[in-house]
Amino acid sequence: MESPAGWTIHAIGLKSRTMRASWGLGLSVVLLISAAVGLAVVEYAPELYSLGWHQLHRGMARFTSETRTVYELKVPVSFSAFRPDECSVTVEKQAGPIRSRFVRQSASQMSFSACPTGATAKTIEANAAKLTAELGIVTVPREAISVAGQQLQCYERLGGRETQQATQLATVDCVPLSSEGELSASFVGTDDHLQAFYSLLKAVRRLEID
Repeated sequence: MESPAGWTIHAIGLKSRTMRASWGLGLSVVLLISAAVGLAVVEYAPELYSLGWHQLHRGMARFTSETRTVYELKVPVSFSAFRPDECSVTVEKQAGPIRSRFVRQSASQMSFSACPTGATAKTIEANAAKLTAELGIVTVPREAISVAGQQLQCYERLGGRETQQATQLATVDCVPLSSEGELSASFVGTDDHLQAFYSLLKAVRRLEID
C-alpha cells in the first residue's frame, strides 16, 4: 500500500503534467490567433493604407506641370494615391495576396500626368499598324474627353500575344489631340474600373494659385 507521502508526490506530478498541458494548449491558441491576425493585416494592408492615405490627404491629390500649372483630383475612398514625380499622380486599388491569387478581384492602376511625353492622338494612330503587326495589339479609339480645358483622345489596347491575353486586363491611354496639350492619362486594370477612370479624368481641375 502506497504511503501518504507517495500520494502527495503522485498528486504533485499529476498537477504538474496538467499545468504543462494547459500551458501548451494556451500557447498554441495564442500562436494561432497571432498568425490569423498577422495574415489578416497582410491581406487587408491595401485597404488599411487607403484609409490612412485619405485621413492624411483628405482625399485630394495634386500634380504640377513644367509650366507650374497645378492640377487636382479627388481620389475615391477605396483607392489610394502616390506621386512618382512632381508632374504626375498614380491612383490605384489593389487586393491582398490571397484574393489576388485565388479570387478574381477588382484592381487597377491609373496615372494622371502633366509630364511632357510627346505622345498625341496623331502619334498614337501613326504607330497603331506597327503595334498590330509586331505585337498583335489593336488600338481602338474610345472617348474624347475635355479635361481642365484641354481635349484628350482615349485609346484602348486590345489583344496582344502575351500581356493582355494572360492577365485579361484592360489598357487605356488618353493623350492630347495636339502637342499644345500637356495632360495625359493611362489605365491598366480590370474593366469594372474603367468608368471610375473616365470619371476621375473628367474631374481633374486646374487650380488658380497666386
